[in-house]
Amino acid sequence: MSLTISAETPPAQLFNLKTEDSLRLLWRELTGSAPKTLYEFFPRKVATAFFKSFDEAFPSLKESSVAEQLEQRPATFVITGGRRDSYRDVLEWALSCCNGGKIRNFQFIALHQFYNYSMAYLAARHLGIDFLETQLMQRLVNIAGRQVHLEDVELIFSMIEGPHELKDMVCQSIGTAIWERRLHHRGFYDKLRRTEGFEEFEQGLSEVIEGLKAAKKSSPEHMAIIAEKKEQAKRMKWRLEEQEKRQTARDVANKYKVKPSAVTVRGTQGYTISTEGRVANRSNNACQRRVAVPHTNREITSESFRAPLPDFGSAAPGPTPKSTSKSQSSKKTKSKETVSMQANSDQANSSTAAPS
Repeated sequence: MSLTISAETPPAQLFNLKTEDSLRLLWRELTGSAPKTLYEFFPRKVATAFFKSFDEAFPSLKESSVAEQLEQRPATFVITGGRRDSYRDVLEWALSCCNGGKIRNFQFIALHQFYNYSMAYLAARHLGIDFLETQLMQRLVNIAGRQVHLEDVELIFSMIEGPHELKDMVCQSIGTAIWERRLHHRGFYDKLRRTEGFEEFEQGLSEVIEGLKAAKKSSPEHMAIIAEKKEQAKRMKWRLEEQEKRQTARDVANKYKVKPSAVTVRGTQGYTISTEGRVANRSNNACQRRVAVPHTNREITSESFRAPLPDFGSAAPGPTPKSTSKSQSSKKTKSKETVSMQANSDQANSSTAAPS
C-alpha cells in the first residue's frame, strides 16, 4: 500500500522515502517531440509516495506478481505537456518536504504570480498530488479575488489553448473588477481586449459582465432598491406639489390681502378663499338673505362670490340653529354675527353678496 501524503504525515516516514533507488525523469513539450532531461536521479519512493501518476506507473514489488518482480524494473518516466520549469518546481517541493521532515508550503513566487502558480497547479494536477493542487488553487483564488495582472492575462491566453478553467478564472476576475468599478489601469485591459488574438478574452469578459447584470436584476436586494427608488420618487413628487400649493396660497393671499391660511389650493381646479361675512338681512326667506363680505381688493366683485350650497337642493343655506333662535327671539335687534363664506377665483356667483 502506497503512502498517502498529507500535512499529518510523520517526519520519520518522509525521511525514509529518500533511498538510492531512483528514476530518470524526462519531459517533452508534445507527443513525438524529442524529450529533455528533467531529473537524472529522482528517488523512486518519493515519486511513488507523492504523485499518483508515478505510483500507477511504478507499482511496488509487494503489489506486483512474481513474474513482474523477475523482470527488469523500468527506470525512466516521460512527462508530456505543460511547462518544464513548473514540473521541476513541484518535484523540488517534494524533495524539500522529505529533507525537512514535514510537509512544507509551496515556494512563494513574486513575478507573474498568477501565471506561474497556474503552471505549477497544472503540473501538480498532471502528476497527481491533491494536497499541493488544493494549496495552489487557493493561491490562485486569492489573486483572482483582487485583480489578475495584465501580463499574467496575456500569458494565460497565449500559452493555454482552447477553453480552460484558468481562462474562466481570469475573465471572472477582470469582469468583476470592471463591474465593481475597481479595475486599475483599465485602459490597458481595454486595449488588450481589442488586440488581435485575444477575442476569447473579450468574449469571456462580455459573458461575465452580462451574467452579473442579470444576477443583479433578479436579486432581492436589487428589487428592494428599485421599490425604494419608486417610493422616493412618489414622496418627492408629493413634496413638490405641496410646495407649489403653498407658494400659490401665498401669492393669492398677497393679491387679495388675506391670510395664507384662508386660501385653499385645489390643484388644477383653482383655489378657494374663505372669509368672514356679516349678516346684513336676516330674512326668513333664504333667497332674500343678504351677507356683507369685507374685502380690500377691488378686483373682487359681487359676481365673484359663491356661498356654499347646502346638502339639499340648490337653495342658499339657511341660518344656523344659533342664529335662527336669535332672529326669532329678537327680530328688531340688529345682528353682528358673522358667517363663513367662500369666494371662488374661477367660478361665477350662485348667490348675491353685498360688499361692505
